[in-house]
Amino acid sequence: MKTKMIMLLVFGFFFIACKESKPKELSADEIVNKAIEKAGGEKYNNLDFSFKFRDKEYFVKRKDGLFEYSRVQLDSLNRKIIDKLDNNGLVRTIDGEVQKLEKKKSDAYAESVNSVVYFALLPHGLNDKAVNKTLLGVTEIGDNQYFKIKVTFAKEGGGTDYEDEYIYYIDNQQYKVSYLSYNFKVNDGGSRFRKAVNERVSNGIRFVDYLNYKPKIKTLDIQDFDQKFQNGELELVSRIKMENIQFYE
Repeated sequence: MKTKMIMLLVFGFFFIACKESKPKELSADEIVNKAIEKAGGEKYNNLDFSFKFRDKEYFVKRKDGLFEYSRVQLDSLNRKIIDKLDNNGLVRTIDGEVQKLEKKKSDAYAESVNSVVYFALLPHGLNDKAVNKTLLGVTEIGDNQYFKIKVTFAKEGGGTDYEDEYIYYIDNQQYKVSYLSYNFKVNDGGSRFRKAVNERVSNGIRFVDYLNYKPKIKTLDIQDFDQKFQNGELELVSRIKMENIQFYE
């Protein structure tokens, strides 16, 4: 009888210990916060750097809530075009002369500049006020497991493409954004899946390039793109490369 009681007590303590050691389930916000911290954290708040994307130069400045993103390019007449986007909006100059722009064009240029910088600084932008995050669960790609987080945007503050949907795949051990998928409604709509490659750290900030895929059969449903990727149902269409990353004092 005494032996039986001891066994019951041992089992009870074992059960309590197991219950207490069960890992806490993280929310979408907590996972994203960990990913941001791993990728740069507070360093995102004060930045001054440039990079080349395709045939254009981008200059990024961020300081205490203020930002200034500039895109510099040459047109077919070798004129220097600068699109500068800051907290007050967008200004375009051509060879130093300010251009008067219709709202539609101004919005399009602003969205284009912001989009490139947004992807360059991921996952930083995932905590913007207009972002809505939902944890869809955990998925497996290759030999690793990833938190699968859906991101949508509120109409107010979500930009002209607020109806687009994203899914981010964050490594559940290292908390790095390793893949992402998204759909878009402009230009007849479409969808993409990106794989992060060429990871490097500069001034404490994680940067990556992407292999850019699209579905072989057009769809806006991105929920199962992780499976489509593994099943060979996506085709590589381009490589997204950030080049000549330079930080300034």
